[in-house]
Amino acid sequence: MLTWIPSLGVSLPISIIFVVWGLISFAAKVPKNINSLAGYRTRLAMKNPDTWRFANDYFGKGILCTGIISLIGSLAVLFVSMASDSIAVQTGGFWVCFICIIILFIPIVLTESALRKKFDKNGERRSCN
Repeated sequence: MLTWIPSLGVSLPISIIFVVWGLISFAAKVPKNINSLAGYRTRLAMKNPDTWRFANDYFGKGILCTGIISLIGSLAVLFVSMASDSIAVQTGGFWVCFICIIILFIPIVLTESALRKKFDKNGERRSCN
């Protein structure tokens, strides 16, 4: 009867973590300086302060949007499946969790793509042609 609660208990925190992560990265503009502990850390993102700020702002927006979308999707799927049998709820919960984890990679791919379009391999801004 209440088999949807464990599924909600797993997928909801994943989505909330994405939203909080996005708010911290984007809204709080943290971290300000290049470091090896916090922030979006790839070779190109850590080239200079300009690439660092761009990557962290871009990734923050992406992960925030991903978090909101996965939160809405998680709630929708789980509330629709509340009236179903336990196997349907477990299956739905598994797929929601799986999709939430997979979509984590979307902001990473988009951020790397945006960095490569905006900056060359040395971290210098590309000229507008």
